Amino acid sequence: MRTTYMIRFFICTSVFFALLAHPRPASACSCIMQGPPADEFAQSDAVFTGTVIKTDDNYSLLFSILDKILGRIGMQSYSFYRNDKYWGRSIFFTVMDSWKGVTETIVEADTDYGGGDCGYAFVIGNDYLVYAYHAYGQPGNYLVTSICSRNSELSFATEDLTYLNTLPTLPLNPSLGLIGLLIGRIAPILIFIVIAIAIFLYAYQRRRARRLKTE
Repeated sequence: MRTTYMIRFFICTSVFFALLAHPRPASACSCIMQGPPADEFAQSDAVFTGTVIKTDDNYSLLFSILDKILGRIGMQSYSFYRNDKYWGRSIFFTVMDSWKGVTETIVEADTDYGGGDCGYAFVIGNDYLVYAYHAYGQPGNYLVTSICSRNSELSFATEDLTYLNTLPTLPLNPSLGLIGLLIGRIAPILIFIVIAIAIFLYAYQRRRARRLKTE
């Protein structure tokens, strides 16, 4: 009985790591030609202007593994691949005006580091017009953006602002601030850990109960 269990465990573990063992090669960024402001607005999940107040590296082992698994089953990943890990930057903005998808005074959007990896090189203290999308195409998921969007420093966004200023802006609610946003990022990891512990304890109790019956 115990030998059978160990064999099953070994097979499952081997399959799991085989799934993750072969990293995808990084590739240079390739973007589809951007459309006019009206088209980009319609295709984006969030459009706002804001000042960058903080940037963070957001590598997480859990998210890296999740992105690899999703990539293996054919789902598009919006994290960014580098040195056998999925990386990215979290950019925090104080929102000035929002036309779509953002209703709080502080918002976070993820991107990469810039260069050939599609990341937009946001600079702390600068003002930007941002077009962003929900990661994995799932409504309510975290926002992502890149150089493939019509992002621009505010001083160079005259054409876009001319169009956007014909649209109504959304009312902005006071945000919980950076601490609230960080808690929101940590919460899924904590939930995952709690669920994993609960499953482990349940499996352990069942094995223990079966062992007591056979004794």
